[in-house]
Amino acid sequence: MPYDLKFDPIIVTKYEDRKLLPSGKNYTIKEKLEIIENRISDEKARDKSIGNSYRFAMLKERVPTDVTMGIGGFNEYLMFEYIEENLMILENLNSGNATFIFTLNKFDKERPLNKQTASKDPSFLKRIVHDNIESWGTQLSQYFKSV
Repeated sequence: MPYDLKFDPIIVTKYEDRKLLPSGKNYTIKEKLEIIENRISDEKARDKSIGNSYRFAMLKERVPTDVTMGIGGFNEYLMFEYIEENLMILENLNSGNATFIFTLNKFDKERPLNKQTASKDPSFLKRIVHDNIESWGTQLSQYFKSV
């Protein structure tokens, strides 16, 4: 148990999990998407950008085959896998970031990768900055056959 400077126990009354997907249990893709959607809704209630929910809605609408947390230099990103389109999309739903698109069958989850080295990766296709919702959606749509 942690103690303060007076050796009184510190009681934790609130814990905020900063990850959009909790670790532990193996969730189905449907459960993962519901967890993310609920957390985004909570954030929106705290006056966050509508771009977050728009980007998530578009990625969800494309029916990912899996969603996991990014690793290494992308640990604040969600990894959306789309087997049919052969795409791996790394998305940080917070505004002011970018979406990174990779070829799934060339993407190595074990390879060290970060935002600066991503464009040199053999699987890299595109980086889409979050500066314009319409432009982001148009650029992303080019990588999907249809909805």
